Order: sequence, then C-alpha cells, then structure tokens
Amino acid sequence: MCIKPFFIIITKAWLRGSLAAIMAPNNYYLESFMPKRTYQPNQRRKAKKHGFRKRMSSTSGRKVLSARRSKKRAKLSSKPS
Repeated sequence: MCIKPFFIIITKAWLRGSLAAIMAPNNYYLESFMPKRTYQPNQRRKAKKHGFRKRMSSTSGRKVLSARRSKKRAKLSSKPS
C-alpha cells in the first residue's frame, strides 16, 4: 500500500502541543491534510468585481453607488488599499 505525501503529513507531536503525544514513545503521528480555505484575498480581483469602475459600468451598479451616496457612506465601493 502506497501512502501519497499530499494526503498524509507526518508531524512532530510538539507542533500540536499535545502533552500526551509528546510523552508517547513514538512522537510522530499522522494527520489528514487540510485543503486550502475558500477565500484567497487578491486586491486586483476584488477591484475588478466590486470596484467603482465596475459599478459605474451598469445601471444597477450606478443605483448601488447612488444608494450609498444617499446614506453618506464613507466608502462607495471596494478599492485596493
């Protein structure tokens, strides 16, 4: 049986902070690999989807900006920091 490295990671027990695992004779254990989280921040992608120019390009987007102006919002749309 072949264990593929991207499915199983061998880690030292002290990295997890488990005292019982540290005291065990063999302090290596197997843990499953966690996939990447869904939100991977990207300023350019955010501006392209939710930015001022994107809002101005459609009628509904202009309505969004108008509504935010009427509420005196400090930020009308998303922009890169």
